[in-house]
Order: sequence, then structure tokens, then C-alpha cells
Amino acid sequence: DEEDVLAWRERFKANVKRLAKQKLQIADPIGMDGVPQYYLSYHGRNDAKINARISRGFRKMAPSVSFVAPHTRGYSPPPPGKKIRIGFVSYYFREHSVIKMTLGMFKALDYSKFEVVIFHIGHVDAKTKMLEQYAGKLVTLGGINFRAMQQKIADEKLDVVVYAEIGMDPHSYALAHGRLAPMQLAMHGHASTSGIDSIDYYVTYDFFSEPDAQSHYSEKLIELEGLTPLTLYYDVVPFQLPQHMRDKKGVKEWRRRFGIPTDKTVYACTQTLFKVSHELDYVVQQILDGDERGVVLLKELPMTDQVGKLVIARMRKTLTQDHFRRIVFLPPLSDQDYTNMYGAVDVVLDSFPFGGHTSTMDALSIGKPVVTLPTRFMSGRCTQGFYEVMGLQSLVASSVDEYVAIALRVGMDKAYRKGLR
Repeated sequence: DEEDVLAWRERFKANVKRLAKQKLQIADPIGMDGVPQYYLSYHGRNDAKINARISRGFRKMAPSVSFVAPHTRGYSPPPPGKKIRIGFVSYYFREHSVIKMTLGMFKALDYSKFEVVIFHIGHVDAKTKMLEQYAGKLVTLGGINFRAMQQKIADEKLDVVVYAEIGMDPHSYALAHGRLAPMQLAMHGHASTSGIDSIDYYVTYDFFSEPDAQSHYSEKLIELEGLTPLTLYYDVVPFQLPQHMRDKKGVKEWRRRFGIPTDKTVYACTQTLFKVSHELDYVVQQILDGDERGVVLLKELPMTDQVGKLVIARMRKTLTQDHFRRIVFLPPLSDQDYTNMYGAVDVVLDSFPFGGHTSTMDALSIGKPVVTLPTRFMSGRCTQGFYEVMGLQSLVASSVDEYVAIALRVGMDKAYRKGLR
């Protein structure tokens, strides 16, 4: 519950303070098993101070991260007429939500003004290769040590470095502590401030803006007007249901494959399981109590994921056995089955306090209604931002009970649901 979340956050903060007083050394900055504060962002709190404290401690324990590229000293901006050299860095320039957030931006860039170098750290797939058409140079940083990564980026003598996300992957997190370009930005691939003092700006969209937004970031906040770069992704990679998923027979066949009743109303939360907060346990309970024909669909992470196991264990305690029998956990899906899923469900439930972004884009692109409850932070305001652009507010709730009421209306009133499309 809420009290438990706050207690664990205070415990985490106390441990960070304790570690800062110890003389610890991190030999390999990219050898961490993830980024320490990754799951904090899913609490829906202001993490600016704690993330900054973690960054200061990390810099102290791993001094090699504070590398400064020689060309940044005494830097002069490019003269008029010369292209600005801009580098984009990510571990996730592959089949991942991050590329959905960035591919449209590459398409929208004015290449008469920018010379683009893309640095990809993770494994290469078809989505990675799509970026070749937008990059003057595509540099793979995988398989080399941290010092070599720093040097490869520094050798490009960039004017600007853009991290597609900071806080999800140890490579980008460690690199961001250096000064590899005179101007360094983080994009909203991870919806939380980096807390890193060498990142100058955090870039998001004005439709996702939250109250007192600047106080949630260690970086200077830049809010882009509109959402056009995001939606351009679908010009490059259309998200469309195959024809057989547009009729009842195809939907029933897909449901049978995954053990989903063919004659029930399906309320689906399509987020990764660790986004299913304790508040959503109440939502699930109320929906199943309010719609006797309803079932809830959740995505199951691979069984090795400890956080997913904890979420399922929590739900077994907070829900009755009857409720739990009416929850279907989907296994990891292929790309095509993920797409088909949206054709097989009736209502999409946005998670909160950390909501959907690219999953909402996918659902809305095929006309599937998404019920949302915005929070005070950008991580919980993306879906309502899309609806603001669309001029549709009837699926945006102001309380948990209203969220449940909206979901039940959409689920139980077929005519209303059809009209929303």
C-alpha cells in the first residue's frame, strides 16, 4: 500500500546516504546489473533529489566516468552555414519502445542543418538497420570496454550529444556522466530525470507537461510543441491489424490460443507487469465485481523476472481466488501477436502512477479506447496528452473510482465503445 511504498523509499534513501560515506570503488562503470534507481520512477514521485544524490555518489565511486572530450574545452560553435554535428546514443536503437519514440524524430530532422552520428550499444536488428538512412555514420559500441566507448564518441568531435534515454541501461547512464560534447541532452525514453549534472537539458513534449514541471528535473526542461515527431514513427513502421483480426472469427481464434474466453469482455493492461501498482489491484477488483462478464488481461514477464513474481504474489494476497481466476496472464508475445492482441481486447487500461506511452500510441492508432488517470508527473501524463491533441477527454479520469466507472461503461456499453472509434 501507500505507506509501504513510502517506507521502502525512505529505506532506499537512507542506504544511499550510508553508501556515500563509504570508500567504495566501481572498477567497471558499465558492469552494473542495471541502474540502481530504475524502479523508483514507477512510484510516481519526485525523484530529482535522490537521483542527483545517486549520481554524485556514482561519480565519486567511478571517477573514470568524468571523462572530458578535449574538443569541448575552449569550444566555439560552428560558423554560419556549417552543419551542427549531433550524436544520438542508446542501448535501445532496436525493437524497443525507445526506437518508437525516436525514429519519427530522425525522420523529422532537417538534414541541411545537422550531420547525424548514431551510436548504438545493444544488439543489432532490423529496426537498427532502419536508422542507416538517417545517419551520416552509424557506430556500434557493443563489445568494447567503457574507455573505448568514451573515446569513440569523443573522436567524432560532436557539437551536441543526445541520449535517447538515461536511467534504464548502465552504458548510457555511465557515459552521460562524461562531457562528450559541449551540449548534452536527455530525451524522454525514460520518463524520469537523470540527476546527472553533466546533462544540460531534458527534452519532452508540451502536451505531456506536468504542474511545477521544472522542479521534477535536475536538467533544464525543454518542452517541444505538438507531438509530430512521435507520430511520424507510424509513417515509417505502420501499426495495422491484419484483416483476419478485424472480424469475430479471427478474434475468437486468437483468444483461444491464449486461453482467453471468447464470450467475455476483455479489459487489458498491456504494460510490463512491474507497472501494475497496488492501486491497480483495486481497479481490477472493482471492474471484475462490476462486470460479471469481464476478464482482465495482463502481460507476464519472463519467469526469471523477480519483480514480476512479486507483483503476482501481491495480487494473490489483495484479490480473492475468484478474482484471480478471471485474470489471464499472457506469455511473452511475438511482434505479430502483440499487434493482434489489440484487436482481441475490448478496453485498454492505462497503468498508473506510471502510465503508457508507446503502448497507448499503438492502441489509439487502431482505434482501441484507453482509459487513463493522469498523475502529477510526466510519466503518468502521456495518454492524457494524446487525448488532448485529439480533443477527447471522456476517457480521462480524475479519480480512481471515476477510472473504474469509465472502464465499465466502455466495456459494458458496446454502442458507446463503437462510437469512440
